[in-house]
Amino acid sequence: MIVAIPATRKTNLITIAAFVMVIALWVKRYLIIIPTLETPALPMQDTRMEYVKYSATWPEWALTIAGIATFFLFFTLMSKFVTVVPVSGLEDTNQHHASQTETASAINEQVQPA
Repeated sequence: MIVAIPATRKTNLITIAAFVMVIALWVKRYLIIIPTLETPALPMQDTRMEYVKYSATWPEWALTIAGIATFFLFFTLMSKFVTVVPVSGLEDTNQHHASQTETASAINEQVQPA
């Protein structure tokens, strides 16, 4: 919706919308997995009580946080070493460069005697 309206096509708004979508996807994944694990599909008569109710352990939380931190690390490194150039700016730069080259060659032809 933000990209559909030309007045809202700003980098900050699109970034915020993308961040909200990523959070929403993680919440959706949480809502799919955790209630399923909390409610057993089979009756459990002879099972210890700590296995009946699921709760995430510290290694599971640590792996989740490590995955998110790794993504942010690679994203930061890639944005540092890979230049982010908007495609819309490339066309203007190429036209400007071509016009400068033509002007420079015309000046060189006038300056150099034949």
